[in-house]
Amino acid sequence: MISCHQKTPDPSASDEVHDSSLPDWSKDKSILEINIGKYTPEGTFASFQKEIPRLKESGAGILKFTLIHESDTGDTDNPEKHPYSINDFKSLNSHYGSPEDFKNLVETIHDHGMYLILEWQAAHTSKNHEWTRTHPEYYIIEAEGNHSPSANAYSMEVPAINYTEVKVQDAMTEAMLYWVTNFGIDGFDCIDAELVSINFWTKVRKALNQSKQILMVAEGAHPTLYDAFDITYSKDISELQLAVSNGKIASDLLDSVVVEEQELYPNDYCRMRYLFIQDHHNEDSGSMDALLGPGHEAMAVFLYTAPGIPLIYAGQEALIGRRSFLLDQDNRQGGEYEIAGFYSVLNYLKKENQSLWNGIHGGEYRKLEVSTFPEVLCFSRMKDDNIVITILNLSDRKVYYNYTDAMEGTKRFFGNEDNNTEIGSAIEMEAWGYQVFIK
Repeated sequence: MISCHQKTPDPSASDEVHDSSLPDWSKDKSILEINIGKYTPEGTFASFQKEIPRLKESGAGILKFTLIHESDTGDTDNPEKHPYSINDFKSLNSHYGSPEDFKNLVETIHDHGMYLILEWQAAHTSKNHEWTRTHPEYYIIEAEGNHSPSANAYSMEVPAINYTEVKVQDAMTEAMLYWVTNFGIDGFDCIDAELVSINFWTKVRKALNQSKQILMVAEGAHPTLYDAFDITYSKDISELQLAVSNGKIASDLLDSVVVEEQELYPNDYCRMRYLFIQDHHNEDSGSMDALLGPGHEAMAVFLYTAPGIPLIYAGQEALIGRRSFLLDQDNRQGGEYEIAGFYSVLNYLKKENQSLWNGIHGGEYRKLEVSTFPEVLCFSRMKDDNIVITILNLSDRKVYYNYTDAMEGTKRFFGNEDNNTEIGSAIEMEAWGYQVFIK
């Protein structure tokens, strides 16, 4: 079920293995993805800085900025049209503000007890990058002498970097260190990580670790990524959630993937969970309501209580749920947040229950059989004396589940926490209903 087929170049096993345990500061936090150009009407670092206190109140712990570098604009004047085609890895998009503005923003984020990671595209550059003129050896060159295009769906034939060249490894390492040492950022979310040699990633991870305790996220699923990264993308779960919401597959396949992950990955693995298909290849895939319908809250509860670290897109709490930063700029966030409180509650749930913490810091996962209805998914997480039981009705019809002895002595998290239900009682659950029991 888990897709981790090799891409070119092959991320073969590295010569030295990094301890991929999550940084301690990330153990109980979720990730909130921010597009600076879209989050506020002004689309600047300075305007976003004013939002930090509110985001802190919502329980946001780790902010992830989508690419903030100067990018190749192609035939358009819109600097966000092709943000994954970078002109200069040490640059900032001037529309967002100055280096001083960015540094002030990072300091404000840290002052509020939050952390910042940046998206990073190391697989290719734009055709206008200085390296294409000064260091042609940094690129993969085809037999006819042209740049080899990067092997992804949205690259538009941008030139792929040649990581067999030691000098380009050093240059890219220097560029990543620049953001850590000069601005104090806390990590990177590396796009198309499987297109880059794992030997490079272990090398850069070692260099970054000498500066501070860094969080490294990889867009990919191959187990060897954990030689250098703390977290990998869980695109398969995202796709399954969409299929379950549309009634195309049974809910127990979500459990099957979690079990498969436990067998495939190292003991301290952590996967980044996110709702629906909202990746770099599906920028305009629609709103959360359009994709998940009334099931989006139940799916979010799964996101927060299953093993892994949750990723929430800015605007998801406002039922916008679009990741359209490759497209127009008509969908700036701002204004009222319709169900922001729901995600604040989920952030609180995660932080206050060690069983739900990220990676090796969290609790054991076990599926529980509590219903004859196949739409019901129930599982427990247990760490020391903390037990969390999640029950989800992943369907559009009413179902029943049995109150079992595993739930004895627990309190309900949603609704009235008093729990005087007798063991063996049949409990009705509405369409797309959910409940969490805590001991």
